[in-house]
Amino acid sequence: MKRKIYLIILAFMLAVSSILFAACGKGSSSLPEVNSDEDMTITQQVTVPPTEYNPKKSVYATIGRLSKFSTYKSTSTGTSVASVGLFDYVQQTDCVTIKHGDEFYSESNSSSKLVSVRHEAFAKGDNIAYRINGGEISNSSAFAYKEVYGVTPDKLLSGHVFNDETIIYAKTAATGDGNYEIEIVLDKNKGNVLLFKQMKEFGGLNGYPVFTDDTVFTLTIKRDYTPVKFSYKSKYNVNVAVIGSLPCEENNEVIFSDFNEDVAIPDTEDFNAAMAMAPSEVKPSEEKPADENREKIVSALLKADLVRGVALSGIVSVNGFELPLKLGARADLDKIVNDENADVLSLADFTLSLGAYEKSFSVTYHDRKVFVNLGNMRFVKDVFTDENVSAAISALPEIIKGVDVSSMISVKKTDDLYEIRLNDLKVEVTIKTILKQLGLMGEGSKAFDLSLGLYIPGDRVGVISFNLTTDVIDVRAKLNLSDEKFSLPNLDDYYAEPQILRAGADVALTLDLPDLGKFGATAQTFMSYDLTKENFAEAFKAEINVALDEEFKKLIADKSGVAGDLSPILKLAAEGDSLNLICANGKVLFVIMKDGAPVFAKNLTPGEYEFDADSLLDELTDLFDDIFVYPIADVGKTKSDDGKTVSYYVTAYNVNIGQGEEFVPGENYETFELLRLDMKLKSAADYVFGWDADKIYVDAVAAEEVINMTEAVKTPIADIDYKQRVLEAEAAYENLTDSQKSLVYNAPDTDYYFELVRKGNALLEEVSAFAAAVAVDDAETLGEKFAKLSPDQVEFLKKYYPAEFAAYNEKISATEPNEQETIG
Repeated sequence: MKRKIYLIILAFMLAVSSILFAACGKGSSSLPEVNSDEDMTITQQVTVPPTEYNPKKSVYATIGRLSKFSTYKSTSTGTSVASVGLFDYVQQTDCVTIKHGDEFYSESNSSSKLVSVRHEAFAKGDNIAYRINGGEISNSSAFAYKEVYGVTPDKLLSGHVFNDETIIYAKTAATGDGNYEIEIVLDKNKGNVLLFKQMKEFGGLNGYPVFTDDTVFTLTIKRDYTPVKFSYKSKYNVNVAVIGSLPCEENNEVIFSDFNEDVAIPDTEDFNAAMAMAPSEVKPSEEKPADENREKIVSALLKADLVRGVALSGIVSVNGFELPLKLGARADLDKIVNDENADVLSLADFTLSLGAYEKSFSVTYHDRKVFVNLGNMRFVKDVFTDENVSAAISALPEIIKGVDVSSMISVKKTDDLYEIRLNDLKVEVTIKTILKQLGLMGEGSKAFDLSLGLYIPGDRVGVISFNLTTDVIDVRAKLNLSDEKFSLPNLDDYYAEPQILRAGADVALTLDLPDLGKFGATAQTFMSYDLTKENFAEAFKAEINVALDEEFKKLIADKSGVAGDLSPILKLAAEGDSLNLICANGKVLFVIMKDGAPVFAKNLTPGEYEFDADSLLDELTDLFDDIFVYPIADVGKTKSDDGKTVSYYVTAYNVNIGQGEEFVPGENYETFELLRLDMKLKSAADYVFGWDADKIYVDAVAAEEVINMTEAVKTPIADIDYKQRVLEAEAAYENLTDSQKSLVYNAPDTDYYFELVRKGNALLEEVSAFAAAVAVDDAETLGEKFAKLSPDQVEFLKKYYPAEFAAYNEKISATEPNEQETIG
């Protein structure tokens, strides 16, 4: 039960979707033209209360008051929310600013599921030392730093600009607790001119934001103009090439504290030491060119309503075995994309169902549990209890975050088909770890191929193809994608997992041939899986038991009478009670039963038996060649209301082209039901596997060796070693047990080998008699006797009686007429 292919699909889809989205951020390539980016400051003491002072000047006085403190600290928390349509993308920001004498320090943390940036800056005099994500400290001039990052650590109050050009509205009111609140509206471009650059670098954007509304800024101060806190709301667009312009809203709150108290700056000694280094060049982040393929893919994927539900339906092939499957799914994209602590494995639901048995055979995943529906049996099983698997999956978003995501995948376009492949070793290693934990990949194996194909004929994904190949498994899927509201089944109908899973079905086949009659076969199929066993081969057991009706057996007998003797296997099938295919303990066997005992057993175990078309399959084809002489009219399927019975049928035109009747397409011919296959689910609650597969396997292997030895000597030949080979086959036969002897169909009685030896000796005696007759018989008599010898007898004569053979040729030559005399 470990082989959960859906896990790999989920993990790969999550990784690819995250990579594509993170790699495509793009904004404006130019800054707005704004001349003034300096604050206006009032440093002299203002004695009147803020409500009696000009609101704009109250802001300037607050900045002046802040400049007078030798130390202070401010902390901020905020969020930036981009509306993607079906979900929001949230980026969290946390900042700290410290003034300590002539030293200023700021730390800004910007994080989301896809981006993580930590930026520290230390300003002193005309220099600024900074480090990114805990790396090495770099030194630069304040001017060079400001050109790239906009806001410097010594910027007072906030990163916004406050002057008569930027403040377009201000109003002051008392709050009732002794403080005052100033409502400020800042011009969207002039007031944010320094923040354009900072937001581009700290937010991991590929361009500058475009502010759409003026910024609303609320400042709380004391009567002496000491700042207490402020908050602001900004609205802007970040242009994402794959989707267009995304509206964003930022909300931030900043609280001031520790005025004129001892506030330590982290790593002060290291930052001061860095100041002594030669200033370095400050480089802005690289702007990556837009990728049209990624743009197309993400834009198309985002149009699928994964929040409410999507459906994938088509064919999935596992190690060459094809199944018609449907996958319905939904996911809480908000939490997956935005919640740092989100349990990804609990935020997606899906139901995987089997073709026509959508209501009867299905597996639903919800909240780390799998709900299995097997017709009359419904049970729930906890999954992902393996901590290593859970940890590996949970680590994927962290691996993706903060790296060069654009290099993690490659996208190849061929017409409307986009092929996506992993191109990052860390992600590949993580996925391989998951595969190994699930038993889907061997330790040390180098065989690995994982790809996702998207067919996008317009602006939506039409078909998704998937490929996973390792040394253990080869999974290929081709599925149509559509929006379909997802709903969970009634989970109250599911119970704790049983110790053994059981399922069964009845199958009936009917053939109706106008010239021959009706023929039928019925089958009972069962399977069981012991959940207490780790080994799949030990846990899985199945059987298919087929019974032919008397008309079917008569058909085989009639065919034998017309076309000659049947092969021993078909003859046994016609005379037997049942044909049985059994699977247990990793072995697959075909068995024919008669009177309660096996009379034929063939080992079909994969790896031990080559599944090639052999003479038996050819004979089966010849046996039913009569059904291929009627032109097909229709092929269809019906299903019962409860979904437990599915019938496949084939109708044909009553025109026997095998007998020379002409079929003209379009003519109004009588039709009939040529073939019907009915499959009905049934309860297998009390089913017990009753075969001794291990014993039958041993008997089949032992019997097959003797069958092959017997087949090799079944035609007597004149050979000195023939008798020895027959005796060896007989000895091998006699060493078998009684149950094994009953399977050797080509040794029908105890005199069989004796008769072969006798016939072989008789052939040799005929050669000896001929050799003796060479000296006494005339040429004419010898010629008549020689003509009766078989080719192998002639070869034996040449090899063991060379003198007699030469003498025979001389006698024959002497009696032939002289060619010249005859001509003359």
